[in-house]
Amino acid sequence: MDRRNVYQSFSSNVIPGFMVNVSCMTYNQAPYITETMNGFCIQQTSFPFVCTIMDDCSTDEEQEVIKLYLKENFDLEIGFNLLN
Repeated sequence: MDRRNVYQSFSSNVIPGFMVNVSCMTYNQAPYITETMNGFCIQQTSFPFVCTIMDDCSTDEEQEVIKLYLKENFDLEIGFNLLN
């Protein structure tokens, strides 16, 4: 499956209660991912939205940065693929 098909499958999913799904595909962006997540969180909308971060098996500790950010700011479960 190429990236276009992956994106279409994610963006076409209907998530109950949310009007918009913001998808962020990333690889080896550890120095920048916190700023990106902050940008998602400061959005002010009149409708509910969800953000999906898809890390492509980064090798630069990006997954640890994401885990820490989510642990410090949200009460939720997360998961990562171990293989690409």
